[in-house]
This record gives sequence, C-alpha cells and structure tokens, in this order.
Amino acid sequence: LISLTVRDANRTIQRQYKEIDRTQQQLLQAAKLASVGELVEGVAHEINNPAGVILARTDYMREVATQQGTPQELVEDLDVVRRQARRISEIVRGLLAFARPSMLDMREVHLDQVVEQSLALVAPQCRAAGIRLCRCYAPDLPSICADPDRLEQVFVNILNNAVDAMPLGGDLTVTTGLRTPQMAFVAFCDTGVGIPDDHLRRIFDPFFTTKPTGKGTG
Repeated sequence: LISLTVRDANRTIQRQYKEIDRTQQQLLQAAKLASVGELVEGVAHEINNPAGVILARTDYMREVATQQGTPQELVEDLDVVRRQARRISEIVRGLLAFARPSMLDMREVHLDQVVEQSLALVAPQCRAAGIRLCRCYAPDLPSICADPDRLEQVFVNILNNAVDAMPLGGDLTVTTGLRTPQMAFVAFCDTGVGIPDDHLRRIFDPFFTTKPTGKGTG
C-alpha cells in the first residue's frame, strides 16, 4: 500500500509539474504577443505615413489630370492607386486600434461595422488558406451600446481560431441579427474540424489550448 501510494503521489507530482511548465510557456508566449502588439503600433505608424503621402499626391495628380484632359484610362489608374492606398490606411488604423490597450469605452456602435473591421484584419489569412468569407447581415440592424475595441478583439480571436481549424480551406460565415428587440447577436460558423466534446467544458479556461507552441495561447 505504501508503495502504491508513493507511485501515485509521484505520478501526481509529475503531472502537476508538466502542467506548471506548460502554463509557464504559455505565459511567456503571451508576454511575447504583448511585445508584438507594441511593435505593431510603431510599424503601423511607419506604414501609415507614406500611405498618407501617396493619397495626397494621388489626389493632386488626379485633379491635374482631369483639368488637362488626360485619357480616362489614366484617371481610372489613379483611382485604383488611391483606393489601394486608402485600404492600406484603413488596415493600419484597424491594427492600431487592435494593438493599443484602452480603458473600457462604452458608446453607440454599429455591429456590422465592427464585424467588417475584424474581417479586414483576417482577410489575408483567409485568402492564403483558401477560405471563403460569407456575410449574412441583418438589414436595418439597430446600433448597440458597447466597446468596439473589445468586441473587435473577441471577433478577431474567434476568426483566427476558425482559420486555424480550416488548414485546407473551407467556408467561414458571419451572421448578425436580433434575438429579441433588445438583444443583438453575432454568429460565427466554419466548416473546420470542430471542438471535441471533452474540450468544450474548458473553452473559457485561461491559456487552455490544443494548438502547438507558437500557434496561440488559448
């Protein structure tokens, strides 16, 4: 009996040691992610400045081209450059909002707009993985009182998990609507592998993850 007790205690200690070690690694990874967030802010400003110059110069060139009767094809090319530069600015603005820590800021927001901003941040990963984005937004959805930055953080995390669950491509559908006149909802549905039943009870545990090192901290 003593021998069995010692062996059981030894196995328990080893299991707890492994769990502590895994939690420590996840905490270190979380610290790295926080550092990356600080770097993103600096890099985003460096990208945003030249994008602003491109926008300003393109507006000027388009105005001059219109006054001088430049062929329409060239004017349309300038419009393409302007749209892409504005797109860069919008993506950078989204990254800054996502990376910058902030106090809770409750205000009137449009849910569809927050979802769109979140989708813009994960769109490159979706294209690379061959994932089709499907939007099913409710018409005339009223605004809600919420912190858009916190909502975006939650949405981006959910979307990233969905992308990771579909390494061979698939469909990612985002739906908005009303449960009741006073309750709005956002639903995310993917065609990935899903969550095993024995993991469902742990989805809200901090740092619980089934991903390999470097792929997330839960």
